[in-house]
Amino acid sequence: MAEERPTAGEADSAIKSGRDSAEAILHRLESALARVAQLTQRLPSADDLFSPTVQSHQAERLARDYAELRERHAVLSDEHQALRRAHDALLERQREAEKRISAVMARVQAMIANPAGGGE
Repeated sequence: MAEERPTAGEADSAIKSGRDSAEAILHRLESALARVAQLTQRLPSADDLFSPTVQSHQAERLARDYAELRERHAVLSDEHQALRRAHDALLERQREAEKRISAVMARVQAMIANPAGGGE
């Protein structure tokens, strides 16, 4: 029984799907990083933070910003893990494709070396 192999079109489709997924994850990472950069630019210096001039509304804003930063950090961590999993899946597909290519090349070389034997 012959091993079922994906066609070139199916392989291209899988690669495109993996690439699209990775690009979507990267876009979400970039958006989250941009928001983190915005929030960190609004943070006061360490001297200002501990000075008596920090008003209560500033403290409330800082608390909200800190909570959002923690949330963004969690999002970034999740997206990073998703990107790592997508990368690992693509590497596995690449290894599988390389094995199939090697097997085909070995059969082609055997057929070249022994045309009458059919390479089997």
